[in-house]
Amino acid sequence: NAEYMGALEDKVNSPQEQMNGLVLQNSDLKSNISTLEQLLVVKDDVNNQLENANANLMHAYKEKEGLRQQLDMGAEYIISQDEKNYELQKLIIYLKGVITCLLY
Repeated sequence: NAEYMGALEDKVNSPQEQMNGLVLQNSDLKSNISTLEQLLVVKDDVNNQLENANANLMHAYKEKEGLRQQLDMGAEYIISQDEKNYELQKLIIYLKGVITCLLY
């Protein structure tokens, strides 16, 4: 009789134990879902930061290219000025020679 009562108690307690286990699993799943949702928010945040960084990088690259073009144009201008300077120096030497000839 005592064994029978123990067996019945085990049958009654078994679903309760299963229910407690399922409640614990449910709680764990809710915690995991919450963590995953937080990770998704962080992922979106990181993606936004990455997009902003890429936009800033492209802007800096375009600025660099513009400055490079200005440097190239400046270098061309300096070369043309040097060529003009050289021609003027030749002209001065020639004119000095002409003046020297005229004075003597």
